[in-house]
Amino acid sequence: MAALMKTSSAVYLLEQWGIWARTALDRLGYVSPLLRILRENVEVRDARMPLLITDEQGCAIDAAVSLLAKSQGLVAQTLWLHYAKNKSFVEVAEKLDCSRKMAANLHDQGVMWVEGFFAGE
Repeated sequence: MAALMKTSSAVYLLEQWGIWARTALDRLGYVSPLLRILRENVEVRDARMPLLITDEQGCAIDAAVSLLAKSQGLVAQTLWLHYAKNKSFVEVAEKLDCSRKMAANLHDQGVMWVEGFFAGE
């Protein structure tokens, strides 16, 4: 993953992780056996959202954000809401009951943390 960080920005990876999380929520746990069979046999991706990371990369970013949540929960929640839930900074600020500027600052802290996490691997 560290080699991937050298050629890609953390924001790009977080954007891809968000798409991965939104399009494959059942990858991290069964929703139902029938849905699992359908997902394995039918391509159901939105053409506007191409998935450009592997499941391994998605899980690695997911693990990094989960680790971040243990020490800086609000920062991790900001990343989750912005990327995985596809919320704007205004919507994130409303959800976290803070200003848009603070939500943007929390986002920037999260991006720097993720960048540092993968640079240190």
